[in-house]
Amino acid sequence: SILTIKNFILLKRNLNHFNEMELSTNKVEQLKLVFQKFKEIEKVVLYGSRILGTSKPGSDIDLSLYGTIPLSIQLQVMNELDEMNWPEKIDIRIYMFIQNKDLKNHIDHYGEIIYEK
Repeated sequence: SILTIKNFILLKRNLNHFNEMELSTNKVEQLKLVFQKFKEIEKVVLYGSRILGTSKPGSDIDLSLYGTIPLSIQLQVMNELDEMNWPEKIDIRIYMFIQNKDLKNHIDHYGEIIYEK
């Protein structure tokens, strides 16, 4: 049978689940604690190199936030994430404002929900 790209990525993700380059369970839990504080955030999806299994030391953490999230809340979220002082940069995108169709397609097909109300 032909191994599709998505199945290959899922297989690789399962094999590398505890790879130190990916996001640790502890870090996911810390992120959830931040997102739970904001009723406007309905869901958060991890995407990018950490999902594809291609992250390297220093790779950023790509997150897409879902919901109607005003700028004031976005700034509060970014401030709280900055206060965690992680070595990785956290890149946040509000899903409804993403205009790049390829990026949205990537998030839709490969993203992993790390928080949902």
